[in-house]
Amino acid sequence: MPELTYQLKGALLVSIGIYLRITIFCIAGVFLGLEHLNAQILVTKETTVQGTVVSTSGQNIAIRTNDGRTIEALMSIDPKTPTVILGNGTRLRAPLETMMVGRFGPDVLTAGDILQFEGNFNRLGKTSGRLASLNLLIGTHSAGILPIGPKQTSPNEYQSYQLTATYNKVVNDRLLINVPGNQHTKVKILSFQLQPNCVIEFTSTDPKLISASMEIQRATIQELNTGDSILKEISLTTKYRPISRDNFDNALRKKYANLSNTPMNPRMIRSQNFIFMSDISELEARVLLEKLETMHSLLGGYFRARPSTIIEGFIVDDITRWPDNILQEPAGIAKIKEGAGICFSSSVGNNRRAVIYSCADHGVVQHESTHGFCSLTFGSTGPTWLAEGIAELGQYWRPGETQVSLPPPVLDYLQKSPQKSLLEIAVPGRVPAGNWQDYAWRWALCQLLANNPNYSGRFKPLAIALMQQQPTVSFEATYGDIASQISFEYAFFLEHLQNGYRNDLCAWQWNRTFSRLNGSRQLKVKVKAKYGWQASGLILEKGKAYDIAAVGKWSLTAEKDEVTARGNDRGNGSLMGIIFNDFKLSAEFELGERASFPAPQDGLLFVRCKESFNRLHDNSGELDVYMRLTP
Repeated sequence: MPELTYQLKGALLVSIGIYLRITIFCIAGVFLGLEHLNAQILVTKETTVQGTVVSTSGQNIAIRTNDGRTIEALMSIDPKTPTVILGNGTRLRAPLETMMVGRFGPDVLTAGDILQFEGNFNRLGKTSGRLASLNLLIGTHSAGILPIGPKQTSPNEYQSYQLTATYNKVVNDRLLINVPGNQHTKVKILSFQLQPNCVIEFTSTDPKLISASMEIQRATIQELNTGDSILKEISLTTKYRPISRDNFDNALRKKYANLSNTPMNPRMIRSQNFIFMSDISELEARVLLEKLETMHSLLGGYFRARPSTIIEGFIVDDITRWPDNILQEPAGIAKIKEGAGICFSSSVGNNRRAVIYSCADHGVVQHESTHGFCSLTFGSTGPTWLAEGIAELGQYWRPGETQVSLPPPVLDYLQKSPQKSLLEIAVPGRVPAGNWQDYAWRWALCQLLANNPNYSGRFKPLAIALMQQQPTVSFEATYGDIASQISFEYAFFLEHLQNGYRNDLCAWQWNRTFSRLNGSRQLKVKVKAKYGWQASGLILEKGKAYDIAAVGKWSLTAEKDEVTARGNDRGNGSLMGIIFNDFKLSAEFELGERASFPAPQDGLLFVRCKESFNRLHDNSGELDVYMRLTP
């Protein structure tokens, strides 16, 4: 959400009185648990539908039915305390029965995913057979290997095991997994052959994994006499990898596993740079505060500036736990009830203040805290495109990582939607913040500008100047002289967008020198495996014949399995070429170890190692590529 300049009512640091919570039960067609005395809540209608999930936010879900209707309902997302907050503030016990099934290909897996399957291997680490399916486990699971059947009697003998291990990557239809410590083999990585149509399967009953674009096989919705609608049961299928907590989050939960995960009455939680009043559990508080401090450090390191005051606010898990005199901002309360958040900023002279009202979702708190960081440090968050783009970067930033890591619905939306132009996104000034789709486009632009070395040098000064509200600075003035280049790379980024994509490894080399060949003159260039398209230095002239020769080896895996420019049996790792002319690209073509061809058009020759753009990070090695006119 955008920051709002607002005169805050009341003070943050208030004492919380002791108050009584009363729970009663009544029968109203179904059993309903209430925390609202003398209420009579009745189920007036029950409807079963099929359709698609449009969106989820906190306890809110929007469903588009197969007959074109849009239904909004409340859903309980915590099986341990299955309650929802009605529009009148009543806390209602409303258990949700959830069943979610997913089937998709191995290409959606990312490093660190936990897989479980049965496979055969021997003590030497050799495997046999082909895997037809694997189970993706969501959440925190312990890796391990369990033998199935009689114990092997020799190192060469194969035995069946149930493996629970972390995914490494897929290379040439072979699954590489990181082997947990065990007594059955000493190898660190096992490689299993996958069947051509191998599927990844998962099942879950966790409603927190429900997200946009999931297909609803059956959903039962109850309408109440209060005007609210409650989701009673839902059965879904998905073709996308479900959202789960990342490895950093899981590590923090292990670190603080000794703390209670029971929600509490509102009290103060704080760290070095944050102080909140919240009713979240002690475990959630420690995990969230450490994530926020990490984000604060990353933002400070990036901008080389930090606020001199702390970020304050209210983080609300269950608004019915809060006395009436604590939360006083109507706009903030409304956002919390929506499962969202808002940052209020104010300043008097050099004294600045940022106060957050947020639901307990970590991503929302991080997003709003990024607004708070920027407004305290620079005086404002700048124009809307920058404010929301940086806030989304702040939400997704992880220590030591620059690759794309988006939730599946956001990734799917950006991959399938018509591209918005740069000027459609970078609108000057403050405009309505819009919805999550608008946030996605702003994230894409800021991700490119912050991480692509062609533009990152200008982005930081631009962002700071805009947040300091310097009047002569704008996106157009900053990037106007390279508008064609940035538009080209922005379109290329979106065309190849995948989780794992790194803009720093796919930046186009605009500043390299290119020349034509004459007579017996040759050109030589080094081409890295761990990079996207690279300048060859050769200007191709239509109709002229050229010889290309590549010498050396490179690797597509961390295990250093080297191949030549011819690539492996499936063509991965081969030397590829493409022709660039007036910001348009030809079709990609294979060069291999040796190639002779007439240039089909004028243009600049770019070359690369054939590999998915989102899997370049563990490639290594380089080739010497020689170019000449065919004698």
